[in-house]
Amino acid sequence: MGEWTKPPVLKTGEPSWLRGFESHPLRQQLATILLTDLEQNPLSSFLEVITISPLSIGLAVGVIFFLVWLSWNLTLDAWWQPTGQRTIITMLELLDLEPGDLVYDLGCGDGRTLTAAVSDFDLRAVGIEIDPLRVVFSWLRVILSGAYPRARVSPGDMYKKDISGANGVLIFLSGDANEKLAQKFLQELDQGTRIVSYYHELPGWKPLKKESNDQGHPVYLYEVEKNEQYSQ
Repeated sequence: MGEWTKPPVLKTGEPSWLRGFESHPLRQQLATILLTDLEQNPLSSFLEVITISPLSIGLAVGVIFFLVWLSWNLTLDAWWQPTGQRTIITMLELLDLEPGDLVYDLGCGDGRTLTAAVSDFDLRAVGIEIDPLRVVFSWLRVILSGAYPRARVSPGDMYKKDISGANGVLIFLSGDANEKLAQKFLQELDQGTRIVSYYHELPGWKPLKKESNDQGHPVYLYEVEKNEQYSQ
């Protein structure tokens, strides 16, 4: 093998990303070939790099999956906004259920409300969540916290799920979602069942009580009264 001598420094006009390759002739040769190929046929060279790189393929698949997931989430009535722990406690205190009672959390997100209901208030809890990713997060939180089997997650559409066994219901959704749920509550929940809604009111329902969390956002308490027309 012959002696290796450091090749000449790249010209000032060369792309800056090539300058790290000048310390080794094989690296410089590879970079120069790649640059020439890109200049002659940039599209085919790019596609070739994508084809032969598992990392690039993985990133592309990940981006596509994220965009599909995000687009689907935009079609839902309410975006996921994690609720602070202090607000969760305020909601559960306002619900004021007895130990062992069953509370439903509609749109349970990552399951933090379910675990708080079990650990801090000795309740049974069911979370309904339509997003498969958040269903997984919720189950992980419930299992790792030791809340299972007193807490569990039910995947699916909250508008179609039967909640007739609930002693109380928690919601942090949107005005549109609350409007759709108002009639469902009257149809499925027993008289006297308590409902707590964070931030958004139940349209046409008169709250029994209204409190605020640490940020000053409203928390509403309602109670089901059958065959009664609600008015503000």
